[in-house]
Amino acid sequence: MKKYLLIFIECINLPRFLILYLFINISNSRNDVIKDMDRISYKFIEVSWEKLSYFKKLLICSSLDKIFRNIIYYRLLKYNKQSAYLFRVLYSIRNDIEIWSIDNIGSGLTIFHGYGTIVNCQSAGDNLSVWQGVTIGKKGGVDSSEKLPTIGNNVQIYSNAVVVGDITIGDNVRIGANCVVTKDVPANHTVYGNPCKFVRQK
Repeated sequence: MKKYLLIFIECINLPRFLILYLFINISNSRNDVIKDMDRISYKFIEVSWEKLSYFKKLLICSSLDKIFRNIIYYRLLKYNKQSAYLFRVLYSIRNDIEIWSIDNIGSGLTIFHGYGTIVNCQSAGDNLSVWQGVTIGKKGGVDSSEKLPTIGNNVQIYSNAVVVGDITIGDNVRIGANCVVTKDVPANHTVYGNPCKFVRQK
Protein backbone atom coordinates (compact mmCIF):
# COMPACT_ATOMS: atom_id res chain seq x y z
CA MET A 1 0.00 0.00 0.00
CA LYS A 2 2.79 2.42 0.93
CA LYS A 3 4.49 1.71 -2.38
CA TYR A 4 1.41 2.71 -4.40
CA LEU A 5 0.84 5.78 -2.24
CA LEU A 6 4.42 6.84 -2.88
CA ILE A 7 3.95 6.42 -6.64
CA PHE A 8 0.79 8.54 -6.50
CA ILE A 9 2.57 11.31 -4.55
CA GLU A 10 5.45 11.27 -7.02
CA CYS A 11 3.11 11.59 -10.00
CA ILE A 12 1.17 14.59 -8.69
CA ASN A 13 4.40 16.36 -7.73
CA LEU A 14 6.23 15.68 -10.99
CA PRO A 15 5.36 18.91 -12.90
CA ARG A 16 6.67 21.31 -10.24
CA PHE A 17 9.51 18.95 -9.43
CA LEU A 18 10.92 19.19 -12.95
CA ILE A 19 11.41 22.93 -12.42
CA LEU A 20 13.16 22.29 -9.09
CA TYR A 21 15.33 19.60 -10.72
CA LEU A 22 16.45 22.12 -13.33
CA PHE A 23 17.25 24.77 -10.70
CA ILE A 24 19.33 22.37 -8.62
CA ASN A 25 21.29 21.10 -11.61
CA ILE A 26 22.22 24.52 -12.95
CA SER A 27 23.20 25.75 -9.48
CA ASN A 28 26.48 24.92 -7.77
CA SER A 29 24.69 23.11 -4.94
CA ARG A 30 23.93 19.75 -6.56
CA ASN A 31 26.59 17.80 -4.65
CA ASP A 32 25.55 19.42 -1.36
CA VAL A 33 21.92 18.48 -1.97
CA ILE A 34 22.87 14.86 -2.71
CA LYS A 35 24.62 14.56 0.66
CA ASP A 36 21.78 16.41 2.41
CA MET A 37 19.38 13.79 1.03
CA ASP A 38 21.53 10.82 1.96
CA ARG A 39 21.58 11.93 5.60
CA ILE A 40 17.77 11.73 5.82
CA SER A 41 17.46 8.42 3.97
CA TYR A 42 16.44 6.74 7.26
CA LYS A 43 13.03 8.41 6.87
CA PHE A 44 12.27 6.38 3.75
CA ILE A 45 12.79 2.79 4.88
CA GLU A 46 10.04 1.55 2.56
CA VAL A 47 12.30 2.11 -0.47
CA SER A 48 15.72 0.70 -1.37
CA TRP A 49 17.51 4.02 -1.00
CA GLU A 50 20.90 2.95 -2.35
CA LYS A 51 19.31 1.69 -5.55
CA LEU A 52 17.47 4.93 -6.31
CA SER A 53 18.72 7.46 -8.84
CA TYR A 54 19.50 11.04 -7.86
CA PHE A 55 16.34 12.09 -9.74
CA LYS A 56 14.14 9.70 -7.74
CA LYS A 57 15.75 10.59 -4.40
CA LEU A 58 15.20 14.30 -4.98
CA LEU A 59 11.61 13.70 -6.08
CA ILE A 60 10.83 11.71 -2.92
CA CYS A 61 12.56 14.09 -0.50
CA SER A 62 11.11 17.27 -1.97
CA SER A 63 7.62 15.76 -2.08
CA LEU A 64 7.53 14.30 1.43
CA ASP A 65 9.92 16.22 3.68
CA LYS A 66 9.12 19.86 4.47
CA ILE A 67 12.27 20.37 6.53
CA PHE A 68 14.35 19.24 3.57
CA ARG A 69 12.58 21.87 1.47
CA ASN A 70 13.91 24.54 3.84
CA ILE A 71 17.41 23.26 3.16
CA ILE A 72 16.79 23.36 -0.60
CA TYR A 73 15.51 26.92 -0.27
CA TYR A 74 18.74 27.92 1.51
CA ARG A 75 20.88 26.21 -1.15
CA LEU A 76 19.01 27.96 -3.98
CA LEU A 77 19.06 31.32 -2.19
CA LYS A 78 22.86 31.19 -2.03
CA TYR A 79 22.94 30.56 -5.76
CA ASN A 80 20.17 32.68 -7.23
CA LYS A 81 17.44 34.59 -5.39
CA GLN A 82 14.98 34.45 -8.29
CA SER A 83 15.08 30.64 -8.44
CA ALA A 84 14.68 30.48 -4.65
CA TYR A 85 11.63 32.75 -4.72
CA LEU A 86 10.02 30.70 -7.48
CA PHE A 87 10.70 27.59 -5.43
CA ARG A 88 8.74 29.20 -2.58
CA VAL A 89 5.81 29.68 -4.96
CA LEU A 90 5.91 26.03 -6.03
CA TYR A 91 6.58 24.45 -2.63
CA SER A 92 5.54 25.22 0.93
CA ILE A 93 8.29 25.29 3.55
CA ARG A 94 8.37 25.47 7.34
CA ASN A 95 8.02 29.05 8.62
CA ASP A 96 9.53 28.15 11.99
CA ILE A 97 12.93 27.25 10.50
CA GLU A 98 15.44 29.87 9.37
CA ILE A 99 18.70 28.92 7.65
CA TRP A 100 21.36 31.40 6.61
CA SER A 101 25.12 31.84 6.49
CA ILE A 102 27.45 34.61 5.43
CA ASP A 103 29.77 32.20 3.63
CA ASN A 104 28.46 28.68 3.30
CA ILE A 105 27.09 25.65 5.10
CA GLY A 106 28.71 22.43 3.94
CA SER A 107 26.99 19.36 2.60
CA GLY A 108 25.02 16.93 4.72
CA LEU A 109 23.06 19.56 6.67
CA THR A 110 20.36 17.84 8.75
CA ILE A 111 17.65 19.41 10.91
CA PHE A 112 15.67 17.12 13.22
CA HIS A 113 12.04 18.06 14.02
CA GLY A 114 12.89 21.71 13.37
CA TYR A 115 10.39 23.55 15.55
CA GLY A 116 11.65 27.07 16.30
CA THR A 117 15.09 26.50 14.79
CA ILE A 118 17.41 29.31 13.67
CA VAL A 119 20.71 28.55 11.94
CA ASN A 120 22.48 31.84 11.24
CA CYS A 121 26.25 31.37 11.11
CA GLN A 122 29.36 32.79 9.51
CA SER A 123 30.05 29.37 8.03
CA ALA A 124 29.63 25.70 8.88
CA GLY A 125 31.38 22.55 7.73
CA ASP A 126 29.96 19.27 6.49
CA ASN A 127 27.42 17.13 8.33
CA LEU A 128 26.02 19.76 10.68
CA SER A 129 23.18 18.25 12.74
CA VAL A 130 20.71 20.55 14.49
CA TRP A 131 17.75 19.61 16.70
CA GLN A 132 14.56 21.54 17.44
CA GLY A 133 14.65 24.84 19.32
CA VAL A 134 18.30 25.59 18.53
CA THR A 135 19.41 29.20 18.01
CA ILE A 136 22.66 29.98 16.22
CA GLY A 137 23.38 33.66 15.60
CA LYS A 138 24.47 36.99 17.04
CA LYS A 139 24.50 37.76 20.75
CA GLY A 140 21.78 40.36 20.29
CA GLY A 141 21.09 43.91 19.20
CA VAL A 142 21.12 45.39 15.74
CA ASP A 143 24.87 45.93 15.33
CA SER A 144 25.48 44.64 11.79
CA SER A 145 29.24 44.51 12.40
CA GLU A 146 28.91 41.77 15.01
CA LYS A 147 30.18 38.46 13.68
CA LEU A 148 28.44 35.10 13.78
CA PRO A 149 29.63 31.67 14.94
CA THR A 150 31.99 29.66 12.74
CA ILE A 151 31.21 25.94 12.96
CA GLY A 152 33.43 23.02 11.96
CA ASN A 153 32.69 19.61 10.48
CA ASN A 154 30.51 16.90 12.05
CA VAL A 155 29.06 19.15 14.74
CA GLN A 156 25.89 18.11 16.60
CA ILE A 157 23.77 20.73 18.38
CA TYR A 158 20.96 19.32 20.50
CA SER A 159 17.54 20.67 21.49
CA ASN A 160 17.18 24.27 22.71
CA ALA A 161 20.91 24.99 22.72
CA VAL A 162 22.05 28.57 22.02
CA VAL A 163 25.30 29.23 20.13
CA VAL A 164 25.96 32.95 19.68
CA GLY A 165 28.64 35.51 19.00
CA ASP A 166 32.01 35.66 17.26
CA ILE A 167 33.10 32.19 18.33
CA THR A 168 34.54 29.06 16.73
CA ILE A 169 33.11 25.59 17.25
CA GLY A 170 35.70 22.95 16.35
CA ASP A 171 35.25 19.72 14.40
CA ASN A 172 33.34 16.80 15.94
CA VAL A 173 31.87 18.88 18.77
CA ARG A 174 28.64 17.80 20.49
CA ILE A 175 26.64 20.56 22.19
CA GLY A 176 24.12 19.24 24.69
CA ALA A 177 20.50 20.26 25.12
CA ASN A 178 19.81 23.66 26.73
CA CYS A 179 23.47 24.77 26.63
CA VAL A 180 24.32 28.44 26.10
CA VAL A 181 27.64 28.66 24.24
CA THR A 182 29.31 32.07 23.99
CA LYS A 183 32.99 31.05 23.77
CA ASP A 184 35.19 28.93 21.53
CA VAL A 185 34.90 25.16 21.80
CA PRO A 186 37.94 23.03 20.85
CA ALA A 187 37.56 20.13 18.43
CA ASN A 188 36.48 16.74 19.75
CA HIS A 189 34.77 18.07 22.89
CA THR A 190 31.29 17.66 24.35
CA VAL A 191 29.61 20.76 25.79
CA TYR A 192 27.09 20.55 28.64
CA GLY A 193 25.42 22.75 31.24
CA ASN A 194 24.66 26.45 31.58
CA PRO A 195 27.09 28.12 31.95
CA CYS A 196 28.65 25.65 29.56
CA LYS A 197 31.50 23.32 30.40
CA PHE A 198 33.63 21.17 28.09
CA VAL A 199 34.78 17.59 28.39
CA ARG A 200 37.05 15.91 25.87
CA GLN A 201 35.49 13.00 24.02
CA LYS A 202 37.16 9.62 24.54
